[in-house]
Amino acid sequence: MRGFVGADWLCADGLTTLEYQEWIEPVCVSSALPDVLSLGQMVSGLARAGFLIDDYCDLAALGDMGPNWQIFEQAARTLAEPRPAGRELMYQHCLSTARAGRAGKFVIGYWSARKPTD
Repeated sequence: MRGFVGADWLCADGLTTLEYQEWIEPVCVSSALPDVLSLGQMVSGLARAGFLIDDYCDLAALGDMGPNWQIFEQAARTLAEPRPAGRELMYQHCLSTARAGRAGKFVIGYWSARKPTD
């Protein structure tokens, strides 16, 4: 069997539509992403595609994710005003990602899966 491992940017499981719009939509807009799946949705999609899921979790369960969000906050501070449009978009991306991450609405998920061979 072949195995695959991933760490992906995801939204927290169980967000309401309003929470998704408040916390995740700004990340999507500033990152040019159509949407962001939750960890549960991603794992379900892998299973529907025929993968056997060995393990998955929000990496916050294994340690402090604060340093990840701090990188975004530090990057935002380097983008001084006035900001041209491209830098404003990057600034908004850094702020929205750090804000949603610190609130636990935007997560980094880990997964391990394998595709059975015939």
